[in-house]
Amino acid sequence: MISYLDWETSELSQDFASVSADTLYFWGKGFMEGCCDDFIIYVKDSSDVYQQVLALGTAVGDDQNWTSWTKFSIDVSAHTPIKGIKIYAFNDIADSSTFIMDDFSSANYSTDSVINAGDGDW
Repeated sequence: MISYLDWETSELSQDFASVSADTLYFWGKGFMEGCCDDFIIYVKDSSDVYQQVLALGTAVGDDQNWTSWTKFSIDVSAHTPIKGIKIYAFNDIADSSTFIMDDFSSANYSTDSVINAGDGDW
């Protein structure tokens, strides 16, 4: 999601039919500076209001590094049913920060590795 942005934001949002889900899952990999970068995930609740469910980067305050694909799980039970998702990213300067994600799902698939991550290790 963040890939050498230079004082830029990247935002992706998607609405969908209501889903009753307690947890969202995705695979992520990369590095974020705790002082300067943001990666935030919101879900749209049944009232069409976006609720923040995950914040990395400045919200944590420390550098964060995931050198290999890491499975993330996000508790969204307080907001179910959900009707959409929004992903927001900001990088202060085009430096070492980069964070990529793949395989976003409301189902806890059983695989232990990322699927079709685009890195050639399928």
